[in-house]
Amino acid sequence: MVGNTLVLVVLGRLRPGGRPSRSTTNIFILNLSIADFSFLLFCVPFQATIYSLPEWIFGAFFCKWVHYLAMATMLVSIFTLVAMSVDRYIAVVHAKRSPCIRSKRNAALGVGVIWLLSLLIAIPVAQHQALMSGHQQAPNSSFCWEHWADGSTAKQMYKITILLVGYLLPLVLITCCYAKVGERDASNV
Repeated sequence: MVGNTLVLVVLGRLRPGGRPSRSTTNIFILNLSIADFSFLLFCVPFQATIYSLPEWIFGAFFCKWVHYLAMATMLVSIFTLVAMSVDRYIAVVHAKRSPCIRSKRNAALGVGVIWLLSLLIAIPVAQHQALMSGHQQAPNSSFCWEHWADGSTAKQMYKITILLVGYLLPLVLITCCYAKVGERDASNV
């Protein structure tokens, strides 16, 4: 919380001209900080109760909302890290064309696309998170659990999609971008 608050304060400070600094890098860092701050503020307190209370006490809406927001903010963070690595790649490897591509407008548009994609990809989490009761060991308690139709291939497809889109593809993109940046730096030495 403290780190994210400091990032927000530093990025919100005014330059000598009276306007905040809004470089493409700062826009992405601000977005990453907002996603992390949202997760800490809206998800962690609820998730902590899963481990500290014997049942889910917040009702069906928050059961869906907390898990949906956790997935969405995780994806926003991942996609923002990818955008930052692509931004760095463009700045270093394509330095001459960089000012045209790395505009504040493009960075803000990228952040909008990141949030839209993340919120859309996380929808199945909200659809399949349910308040359940009647567990054998605690028949009078309710729990917030993931619930997919029995034998559903949709669950496996969604989990594979998250693995690919939220882990493997970002890993490959970030690795390739920084490998190219490293190559460029090594050739300039």
